[in-house]
Amino acid sequence: MQKIIFLDIDGPVINTPCYWVDGMASMQRSVMNTQSIGILNRLAYLADAKIVTNSTHNNATIRETGRTLRDDMIKWGLKEKYLHEDWRTEFPWPENHRREVHRRLQGIINWQEKNGEADWICFDDEPFVDDPRLMHIDFDHGIDYNQHLKACAYWNINPKAIIL
Repeated sequence: MQKIIFLDIDGPVINTPCYWVDGMASMQRSVMNTQSIGILNRLAYLADAKIVTNSTHNNATIRETGRTLRDDMIKWGLKEKYLHEDWRTEFPWPENHRREVHRRLQGIINWQEKNGEADWICFDDEPFVDDPRLMHIDFDHGIDYNQHLKACAYWNINPKAIIL
């Protein structure tokens, strides 16, 4: 069964320090936390997993540059080989569909119906499901080593920490 890392963007990779650099960090995707992206690369490598975004950014193209979320993730260091070929869920839907927290889980469910059942985890700052597969992120810190360890433990992976 394929391993998938579902990834929200605001919070996990565009977190509070990014706004210190640029107040429009989210709207323009002008800054992303390269440490969080490095952790994602490492986890995808160790788990032999692919990354799928599950974010309100999924379909947003930056008007001034024409960049997609995929373009920006790669620009900020995500290795393209770790992005699934179907790299984004259908989330978000129109506002009148359901409350956002339910739509996040529905995005994952719909993606699996299209691509096959997955052994998945999700990095998100919104506690949208009470499930050990949710790696709940603090918006101020983004994805950090603690969430990396939690994901490794979930998938029974030795995190192979390197201490210099």
